Amino acid sequence: MRARLPKGMLRSLRLDTPDPWRDLEHARWLRIGAAGTANEVVAELLDAALLSQAPAGPDRAQAADWALRAATAPTAGATVGPLLQLTSLYLTAHADPDTGTGLAEPDQMARACGTHPAHLPDALDQLTARGLLSSWHACRD
Repeated sequence: MRARLPKGMLRSLRLDTPDPWRDLEHARWLRIGAAGTANEVVAELLDAALLSQAPAGPDRAQAADWALRAATAPTAGATVGPLLQLTSLYLTAHADPDTGTGLAEPDQMARACGTHPAHLPDALDQLTARGLLSSWHACRD
């Protein structure tokens, strides 16, 4: 099975670097092929049955572990807890890749991070203190 992915979408997901693709090729999940145009990436899925199955628990855990390791800055060290890692990952996924800025609804962000919206300001303050977030503020509207 082949998938054609626009480079703009990959850039918005921060998948426009070769590192994640090498990991998937090394795991023999896909092979990068020749693109039809300059604005796309073509990937050949080596196990098409993966798409028709619900991912197993270990597969989801491995994917979540990879996402957290990829999103956690090296300056954070081992002292960053799960809430800060998830908050950092959420902000990275919802920020403009060119400017690094973005907006996030507190209730949606809290739900995605598995916490209550009241806990987000403390987590954002901690990310700012560690230098993983330059600044943040709450908008009334």
